[in-house]
Amino acid sequence: MHPPSLRASARATIVALWATLVAIGVASHVYWRDEVRALTLATEAPSLWDVPAYVHGEGHPALWYVLLRGAHDIVHVREVLAAIALIFAFAAVVLLVYRSPLPLWLTALFVFTWPVYEYSVSDRNYGIAMALMFALAACLTAPRRPYVAIAALLALLAQTNVHAMLLVPFFVAIVSTDGSRQTRRDRTGTIVCAIVAVAACAASIATVYPTRHDLVAGTIARPTFKTVVKFLVPGAWLTTERAIDYQAIQTSIVLYASCAILLPDALLVACAIVSLWLFALLAIVVYPLSFRHVGVWTSFLIALAWLRYARASHGAYAARLATRRTVVSRRIALGTFGALLGSYALFEARTIVNLSQHPASDSRTLATIVATQPRLHDAVLLPEPEEYGEALPYYIDNPIYLAREHRFGRTATWSHSTQIRLTLGQLLDDAHDLRRRTDKPVVIVLAEKLSPGGGDEPVSLGWRFAYAAADVRRLRRETTELPGLRRGAFESFAAYVVR
Repeated sequence: MHPPSLRASARATIVALWATLVAIGVASHVYWRDEVRALTLATEAPSLWDVPAYVHGEGHPALWYVLLRGAHDIVHVREVLAAIALIFAFAAVVLLVYRSPLPLWLTALFVFTWPVYEYSVSDRNYGIAMALMFALAACLTAPRRPYVAIAALLALLAQTNVHAMLLVPFFVAIVSTDGSRQTRRDRTGTIVCAIVAVAACAASIATVYPTRHDLVAGTIARPTFKTVVKFLVPGAWLTTERAIDYQAIQTSIVLYASCAILLPDALLVACAIVSLWLFALLAIVVYPLSFRHVGVWTSFLIALAWLRYARASHGAYAARLATRRTVVSRRIALGTFGALLGSYALFEARTIVNLSQHPASDSRTLATIVATQPRLHDAVLLPEPEEYGEALPYYIDNPIYLAREHRFGRTATWSHSTQIRLTLGQLLDDAHDLRRRTDKPVVIVLAEKLSPGGGDEPVSLGWRFAYAAADVRRLRRETTELPGLRRGAFESFAAYVVR
C-alpha cells in the first residue's frame, strides 16, 4: 500500500499530465467533417426543441446535437463544439482517477488511451458515453444507491450513440440482480430504472431509424451464416481486413482474457463478453467498428471492473476472491488487460504524432486561403465528394454547392435520389454554370488524386467518380490549383479556382 499523500500526488500528476497533453492537442487541432457535421445540423434546426426531429435518420441519437444547440443558443460561438467534449472528458478522467477503486497504474494507462485525444480533442459524442458509464459505476457502488440519478444516467447513455445504447440493458441487469439490495426502495428503484431505460432506448432507435442515408444501407453486405459466426472472433472486426487470421485470433484471445479481470463475478463477465459479441454483430449488419467504437466497449469494461473492485471488501465476495485459482486468473487477466491498454495508448500516441506532422484536415488551410485572398472571399465552394466540404463552415461562411444533390447546403445526404456516378466533366460544367448564375468565383474542392490516364473509382459511401484523360487536361486548362493543400491526415484534398 502506498501512503495516502503519495497516492494523492500520483492522482494529481495523472490529471495534470492529461490536461496538459489535451490542451496542446486542442491548440493545434484542425476540425474535419465528422466533428463539424454535428454542429452544423444542430444549429440548422429551427429551434432547440426541433433538433431531435431535424436529425432523425442521421445515425446518432439526439443528445449530442441537443447539447450543441443548447450551448450555442446561450453563447453563440462555434467553440461550444470543443467545450462540451472537453467538459465530459474532464469529468470522466476525474471520476476515474479520484473515485474508482481500480489500481492506479491501470487507470493511468486508460487515461492515456481514448481520453487523451479521441474522446477529448476530437469532438464527438463518444466521450459523453465514457463519462456517463463512469458516473453510473460511481452511483451503483454508493452505499445508498441514488436511483433517480441512475435512471437519468441510463436515459442519457441511451441517447449518446448506438453502441452505448446497446450497453444500457447490461447496466439494468446489474441493477436488478444485486442480491445484497432487497429493500422496498431498491425494488422500486430497479423497476423505475428498467422502465426509463426501455423508454430511452426506444426513443433512441426511433431517432436513428429509418436512416435518411439509404445509399449507405445499400453498401452493407447482407450477413451470411459464415459472417455471423465470425462474431465469436471479435478481433476480426477490429482489423482492416475483417478476416479470421492470426491477428484477429490473437486480438480475440486478448479481449476474452481481459474480461477475466471481472472474476469471480459471473454476471459481470457475461455482460462483458455478450456486449463484445453485440458490437461485433453491429459491425456485421450496420457499419464496421473503428477505434472510437472499441473505446466505448473498453470504457464499459473499465466500468464493470470498477463494480467488481468495489465489491472486493464484501464478506462472501471477498472469500471467493481469495481462492488461489481466482487470484491467479485475475492476475493474468489484469496483466493482459494492462498490455491491451498499453497497445491502445501506443496507437493513440502514433495518431497524435501523425497529427502533429499533418493536420486532420485541409479545411483550415483552404479556409485561410479563401478568407485572405480578396478575389476569393465570396467564392462558391464545390466539393467532391460532398462531405469534403462539411468541415469548412466551421472556419468560413461561403456558400457550398452539392453537385450530386443539385442544391446548396452544408451537409451531404447519401441517398439513391442523389447522382450516384459523377464525372469530372460534369463537375467542371457545374462549376462554370455556378459562376455564370452567381457571378462569383468558384473553387472546386477535389479529394480524388487524378491519374493522367483517367479512372472510375468508388468514393465515399456508395458514390462513384469517373474521369477521362481529356477531363484531366480540361481541368488543368480551365482552373488554377491553389497551393499548400493535400496534407490532411484524415481529409486530404486539392482545390482549383475556375478561370
